[in-house]
Amino acid sequence: MNILRNSFFYTLFFLVSCGDNSEVTNEVLKIETKKIVDTVVKKSLSVSDKLMDELAVFPKTVNAQSSLMDTLFWPIRSTVNDGFALFCKFNSGNKSFVFDRNQEGELRQINGFTAGFLFKDTMNIEYPSIMLRFAEDYGVNETYYYNCWFSFNTKLSKYTFNNCFSINLEDKNKEYMRDVYISETASQEIKDETNLEVLKILEENSYLY
Repeated sequence: MNILRNSFFYTLFFLVSCGDNSEVTNEVLKIETKKIVDTVVKKSLSVSDKLMDELAVFPKTVNAQSSLMDTLFWPIRSTVNDGFALFCKFNSGNKSFVFDRNQEGELRQINGFTAGFLFKDTMNIEYPSIMLRFAEDYGVNETYYYNCWFSFNTKLSKYTFNNCFSINLEDKNKEYMRDVYISETASQEIKDETNLEVLKILEENSYLY
């Protein structure tokens, strides 16, 4: 990326300094800029395509009951090729997976979640904490969303439940959504009780695997 960016600035400097014809200069700038953008996009696509090819050996990951609509890769190591969280959007719902590459260079799945991937702790490059959003239908009219932090457990070599950050309640008709729990404003006793209850719900619904 730095090489491409520097190449762009060098090209820009050369054209502005030496060109006398503004129309020609602008046209050349457009062409050079397009080349650089296309190169960056192709490079990005090649990484995701390569990883998707590797994931073909994990049929339960990329082959669900409904078709795969979209994917997003989030690095959990120094590079996405070394380890990543994969967010998969299916027609039937969201799933997230965590993959790590061992010393032999083999990709292995270390986590699976019936959840959407929200974001990660940007303070850490190696195995940062990640937040996932789980959905549980409650009755026929409401859905609970559990926004939970998971941290990497070095002993188990996988991500494990850390805490529930917040809980949202939404009407099925999407007429309203409200917070029913926010950890930042709760007492320690309520936090402990909520964490135990939410983890129990996630396990009983087989949202963690």
